[in-house]
Amino acid sequence: MRTTKTTIIALAITLIAAIALSSCNLDATDGIYSEIADSTPSTSVTVKAYLGQFGGEYYYLTDSEICKINDDGNASVLFSSTETAVIRAASLAADGSLLILKQNIAVDGTLLGSSLSYNAFNGSGYDAPAQIEGSFNGLLVNGLFFDASGIYRYDGGKSQIDTGGDISLQYSLVTGDYAFFSVKDTNNDYKFYVIKASDGTKLFDGITGSSKTYIGFQPLPSGKDFILVNYDSSKAKSNLYLLAEGNTEVTTTVYATLKSSIPYAYATQAASFLYTDAESATYIVFKCSSYFDKVRISDDPSVDGEVTQVSTGFASNLRTTDITNVIETGTAGVFIAGTVDSMLYELNMNRPDDPPRQIK
Repeated sequence: MRTTKTTIIALAITLIAAIALSSCNLDATDGIYSEIADSTPSTSVTVKAYLGQFGGEYYYLTDSEICKINDDGNASVLFSSTETAVIRAASLAADGSLLILKQNIAVDGTLLGSSLSYNAFNGSGYDAPAQIEGSFNGLLVNGLFFDASGIYRYDGGKSQIDTGGDISLQYSLVTGDYAFFSVKDTNNDYKFYVIKASDGTKLFDGITGSSKTYIGFQPLPSGKDFILVNYDSSKAKSNLYLLAEGNTEVTTTVYATLKSSIPYAYATQAASFLYTDAESATYIVFKCSSYFDKVRISDDPSVDGEVTQVSTGFASNLRTTDITNVIETGTAGVFIAGTVDSMLYELNMNRPDDPPRQIK
């Protein structure tokens, strides 16, 4: 009987610990959320996107909540999903206001479409949500969103970025102030757009090609030219191509070939960031299937960039997780990466050999 009681007590303690870990106020000690490459990732909390910083705190979206957390490990839930309104996406504005996309579900489980609301930050909290007219399919962390007829940005109202007809989204990514949309139109043609979020400018207007395989992008320092990631399924390779402003087609010249591919099915791995080191050399870093690839950007875009596979320092700790997005902080060379299973990490490219700092 004593053995049975001991077993029951042990199971109860285990259950309490599991419940504690599933909350938004995550434990700040070493454990399941540290050294994720060497442990089994938790499935109790899924970070869908890192939204950015406001007021010295980090905002992020999980599979059921919008949370904020500071360096001391103090976390709070700002908005939660309900049985009939599930939060699918969110966007943080510079003043702390939030756009929130919810999928509305009837009590019997029937999908009722999606709604977009604007929750203004009034200096101490959030005003009641202002509903934005329409039913929407998606929202990106820089405030761009889309429905079946086009792509939009929110600027106190709803302004459409004309895409010339109905579209269905195939894939989207955000890098800083830009968003990449791979879409299929009513003629079943694949096209992609690169859009500047701040004013809705289309840098590239519905370029047609084998864009179903384009899974990532990164603006170059000029802000005018872009590197596109294209996965070649026949060779299991991921190639980089140059897309220059004003061009109507992507260059056919391979800029570089990544050492570790990014299969289309795992395109969240295409999350990338641009940084300049102490020697003033500029690099794009891509999260590939397991390791990171660092691509040096040449002064001459017609010359292939040097590709180095990174597997030490920050890369060794994050090699087995999916990175949802990477956003630069206010400090040059310092980035926050959102990861699917293990919260947020700070990557300091001024010290790339250091492990990433976990945001507790």
